[in-house]
Amino acid sequence: MSDPIPAGGPRPTAPGERHLFFDLLRGAALLGIALVNVQLMSVPYEIAHGELRLWTDPLNTSVQGVVRFLFESTAFALFSLLFGAGFQRLMQRRAEHPGAGLGTYGRRIAALAVLGIAHVVLLWFGDVLLLYAGGGVVLLAFRKCRERTLWAWAGGCLVLPLVALSGFAALWQGAMAADAQGSAEAWIEAYNAAAWESGQAYIEAYRHGTFGEIVSARLSEYGFALWTLPFFGPQIFAAMLIGVALERRGVLAEPERHGRFFQRMFWMALPVAVVGKGIYAATLNDIGVIPDAGAFASIAGAVWGGMAMALVYVGATRVVRVRGWAPRLVAHVAAAGRMALTHYLAQSLIATTLFFSYGLGWYGRINTWQAVALMIAVYGLQIGVSTWWFRRFTYGPLEALVRRFSYGRSRPPVAPPPLPSPMPPCA
Repeated sequence: MSDPIPAGGPRPTAPGERHLFFDLLRGAALLGIALVNVQLMSVPYEIAHGELRLWTDPLNTSVQGVVRFLFESTAFALFSLLFGAGFQRLMQRRAEHPGAGLGTYGRRIAALAVLGIAHVVLLWFGDVLLLYAGGGVVLLAFRKCRERTLWAWAGGCLVLPLVALSGFAALWQGAMAADAQGSAEAWIEAYNAAAWESGQAYIEAYRHGTFGEIVSARLSEYGFALWTLPFFGPQIFAAMLIGVALERRGVLAEPERHGRFFQRMFWMALPVAVVGKGIYAATLNDIGVIPDAGAFASIAGAVWGGMAMALVYVGATRVVRVRGWAPRLVAHVAAAGRMALTHYLAQSLIATTLFFSYGLGWYGRINTWQAVALMIAVYGLQIGVSTWWFRRFTYGPLEALVRRFSYGRSRPPVAPPPLPSPMPPCA
């Protein structure tokens, strides 16, 4: 079969050219994504946290706090960092072929957008693929920037959530000043009553509704959740820019050669991660709808601590990889990372089938620790399936589909690479 990819243009990454460090990071981040997302797949957004949350006993509160500290605002930041690094690798390949256009990259972004829309409509409202597609378009404006410029813009993006919260606080104060007859307490009480009623309506729709009613509820939740975009959208883009900067340095492609850099990064990020995520985990359930000092502390902890925790995980994963710890487990997790897109959407498919009316109807019936335990089991199944899959095939199902759409029909390798196998320590 002939290869239609132009000889002078960028080509897809061959299996033997993959960086196992990238795949290991993706595979590890999949667990965090699953544990965070399942809490919003099993109960409505409005009553997943805060004073309206359904599960307030010590066990469920503790499990939620651990997941919040370790993974919330961190797992998607790690994926975003890797997205930025992948963008830079593609731009480097394009630079090696003068005259090559951006058609391949544009088709890849379009494929992510289509999958994101399908994810929202057919599975779950908490999609991140559309954000990655949008961020990927904006990244094009930064492809020729110097590394210092990338870091400066990333820092600016990490400040934007607090700017957005200041704007919300100003709007609130203006609204209260204009409504001389109203009171903050009455407004909060009315808001909480409406949120609780809305949450109960979602529970009824997801647990007993038709597929059409579920789609309608899903789109409604998606629209409501868009208000969080000014807070976490800038963090996602900052992580992408950091990924671009790190890839330019070559530290992600060859982690074994940059031990001093990773050490400095780890120890600088660790205190920010611990303090920031600690504040976030301790305060999120206590903040209300009115922007106050607690809200500013929680958002700052989520954004700055979440980004720092992602860098901590990068540094810690590098140690695991270089020292050759738990080689069989590492190989299985890296195999899952090779098909991260497939697993990300499969997690939504499995969970919503269990929770929604067209499946087992568990929505609103299982608590936080049960949902977390369920997704740990699903993740274990996924890394096992990944091992089986790559002994027979070269790419994950959706990865193969996106590659075919992006690059056109390409010549398959003679045999899939021998994955998984224990990865030896780096020299």
